[in-house]
Amino acid sequence: MHTTFLGGNTGGNTGGGGGANTGGGANEVEGTGKGAGGPGDGNGPGQGAGQGLGPKDGGNTGGNNDPGPNNNPPGNNPPGPNNDSGPNKGSAPEVTKYTYSLNNETTSVNRQTTIPSNAVETSNPGAQLVILKPDQAPFVEKGYEIKMKGNEATLRALDQIDQNYQNAGKEISAKSTFKIEDANGQSYQYDVVGKEGGLVIIPSDKASADFADKGRTPLLGAAVQQASKELQFDVESFRTIFIDFTKTRP
Repeated sequence: MHTTFLGGNTGGNTGGGGGANTGGGANEVEGTGKGAGGPGDGNGPGQGAGQGLGPKDGGNTGGNNDPGPNNNPPGNNPPGPNNDSGPNKGSAPEVTKYTYSLNNETTSVNRQTTIPSNAVETSNPGAQLVILKPDQAPFVEKGYEIKMKGNEATLRALDQIDQNYQNAGKEISAKSTFKIEDANGQSYQYDVVGKEGGLVIIPSDKASADFADKGRTPLLGAAVQQASKELQFDVESFRTIFIDFTKTRP
């Protein structure tokens, strides 16, 4: 195919061709050759040579029809969180459970959480139990010898205990929640907190208060283990354990 350009001056001169110049065979050979335009027959010179920039066989050397790069910038929204790996905010926090067994002289309370079996035994030779009830003066009810090793705490009631005790005072630790499960699978929930005067145990509801009022030793053993493992409370260092019934009366 040849490209035809019209001469620049088509009026006034009737002696020659219309100033049309045909360029060289631009697309018959591969390469960048330019067919030169012939001289014009009119008053003006012949216009521009045919351009032979295309490849052989008349290929189109126009713009590459392949799609160009995507000029749209990537979105600014970061990927959403993985809902499978994140914490479940709708679920209640896990609470440690304890079971217990009773015999004639001692109560064994077992923590249902893995603790190394080679743990060192710690003991408290005489912890006072002070009862706090509404409209009643606090009083020392009993004393307990407490031994703790691994998952088990063993308590033995003492006949003689000092009746003088230090008031609970200010909190010196966070609260920690735990449960005691009886032989029927019923759970009772409590909070334990370290204070200046010792450990304070608080029932979460009336059923838990009733259980604590009927049997002290399972509750004390669980509270001591919970305070030791979760609050890093030294079992040997305190003398007094308070059961606080002032908020939830049995």
